[in-house]
Amino acid sequence: MLLYFICVWVPIQGLMMTWAGGFDVYLVGVIKLPVLIAENKAMYPSFASIYLASSFLLLTLSLMHMAAGLYHLYVIKNRYNVRTCMALRVRRG
Repeated sequence: MLLYFICVWVPIQGLMMTWAGGFDVYLVGVIKLPVLIAENKAMYPSFASIYLASSFLLLTLSLMHMAAGLYHLYVIKNRYNVRTCMALRVRRG
């Protein structure tokens, strides 16, 4: 659950940091997003440090998640059927 939360948190924190720095945010380089917080140069370093820490946490959790998947695949040889339990099932008929 933490991985899902941090995947949503990091982009939101990035938007807040960008808006606090007084920059515009464009979606796909075309659509300008409305500014939700006012420019605040004093808060920008705080947002930047929180964003950096959150990004490192996201990277760490992602690497741990990949390592756990490789562990289940190669070390314990899918003994607990983790991969098949997580796979999408197609119902026929």
